[in-house]
Amino acid sequence: MTTAQLGSRIVARFLQASGMQIGDTYEAGTLRAHRYADTIVLWDLTNAGKRGKTVRRFWFSPSHKSNAPLNLDGYAKGIAEYSSYDTAKAFVLDVLHDFPGGLETNERTERGVDVVPAGFKKRVIKTPHIEVSVGYKEFSVRDLDDRNNEPTCIPAINGGVKSIPVFYRWVTDNEESIKHMKYRDVLLEMQRLGVRYHDYCAMD
Repeated sequence: MTTAQLGSRIVARFLQASGMQIGDTYEAGTLRAHRYADTIVLWDLTNAGKRGKTVRRFWFSPSHKSNAPLNLDGYAKGIAEYSSYDTAKAFVLDVLHDFPGGLETNERTERGVDVVPAGFKKRVIKTPHIEVSVGYKEFSVRDLDDRNNEPTCIPAINGGVKSIPVFYRWVTDNEESIKHMKYRDVLLEMQRLGVRYHDYCAMD
């Protein structure tokens, strides 16, 4: 089979698949992929969220000098067929092998603790009294009853970041109870859990 024939088969297969649009993030197994306007980035989530570990990160962008048959749409559709970093990366490199110069690529490592773990979902609970939001690196609690001062709670400068996983687990496990709480109730629970926070008036 010639290079051109192989390339045609790859194109035919993946142009029929669904894939990421610009701004989309795809996650399956140990693979996370995000599509930017002219670049796709892959992460190996095996060690994501772990201290003392590293995460592999691979990005690629079509070369303007390339005549390869797959543009970024094609690669985005192809990657959505895989569930591991290694197989998705191998797919990209296979096409690059058949069409040299088709891509600009780079691979490096990041600290595992800086990469959001697989399956992580930001939690947001909003009621007439409070709004609780907690992500991987931040949280906030807003008092919606006091419109004049808008009391707000965020992680403390010292030690607050380490408290975020504790607060995240509490919010996840107590979502229904939180719907019946007021601002002060949440702060009392945070104190009980040892969550380090900074409480201030957003209107100041």
